[in-house]
Amino acid sequence: MARRLHLSLSLTPVMTLGRGALGTDRLVYILAANKPVKYPRGRSRIVYIGTTKRGVRRVASSVATRAEGLFEGRGMRTVNAHLLTYTRKSGGQKLWLKLERAILFMFQYQYGRIPLLNKVGSHFWPGKEFTHFSRRTLLKRIRAFEKP
Repeated sequence: MARRLHLSLSLTPVMTLGRGALGTDRLVYILAANKPVKYPRGRSRIVYIGTTKRGVRRVASSVATRAEGLFEGRGMRTVNAHLLTYTRKSGGQKLWLKLERAILFMFQYQYGRIPLLNKVGSHFWPGKEFTHFSRRTLLKRIRAFEKP
């Protein structure tokens, strides 16, 4: 008689999707770990800031791709995806790209370098991004990830 396989079920969800992710395709998202990462000027749970034109499908694939590298770190168990959205109509401008650039710049300003898993953005210089988004508001959004 063949030996039966042992099954195990993870009771903690691997991925959770909220209704807010379905509203728009063009958005900026933040990947945050369960444990703060040490940066030159402090600690933050933010490990990646990205943008997409494809909506939540891109966010899911980004989490899957970047999770491998992140979970090599000691104590890293979960990664949460958070969406940054804006209410104003773009009027032909690609505001989601400007929002990504602005928040990457402010993250680098606050912590001394770009997030751990980001490759692009270390040489951004502020342009017209801050005519659309407030520096103080962006810093508040970034600092919300300092405490678990």
